[in-house]
Amino acid sequence: MLGVGRVLEALIRFVPLLAMVALAGGTFWLVTLNTSSPEVEEPKRHIAGYYADKFSASILSEVGVSSYRLQGSHLTSFDDDGSMDVELPAVRVFRPDQPAVTLHAQRGHMTGDMAQMELFGAANLVRDSSPMAEPLSAESEYFLVLVNDDIIRTDKPTVLRASSSVMYGNSMVFNNINRELKLGGNVHGTIERRAGRR
Repeated sequence: MLGVGRVLEALIRFVPLLAMVALAGGTFWLVTLNTSSPEVEEPKRHIAGYYADKFSASILSEVGVSSYRLQGSHLTSFDDDGSMDVELPAVRVFRPDQPAVTLHAQRGHMTGDMAQMELFGAANLVRDSSPMAEPLSAESEYFLVLVNDDIIRTDKPTVLRASSSVMYGNSMVFNNINRELKLGGNVHGTIERRAGRR
């Protein structure tokens, strides 16, 4: 009987330890049962948020003057990134003391921050005439308008026309700030001499 008494005495000493282990295990089980697993956030779907027909919008400069005007036959805006798709876009670029530049295309896409606009399909750029320069036009299948930098570029074949001169290139960069236009790639064409010059 002496052996049984020692066993009971040992068990009595471990009862508080066993109770604490059971209490800790039960608490852990209740916490995991009541804590929801972190939900995996589904990526936002690219779904149209609103539409506009025959719209016109302006992007203002820092002083509140219209620097870009965008018009189109149909606009679709997307909530996930704020971007916009435009059918038959017409973009007019205004710079003080410089001729206006107008761009047309079959469709366009503008980023949500309005920093870039892509023009696709029969893209056309026209710079109005000024006392210092004749009207100028450029045609391509694609133009990228970098609104903040005031640069229009393409990596597609481009036809440049000024008066009766015609130039062809595989790419183009037009800096609207300093009025510099560069054709790249296989550049070739015909430059007509102005009347009165030799």
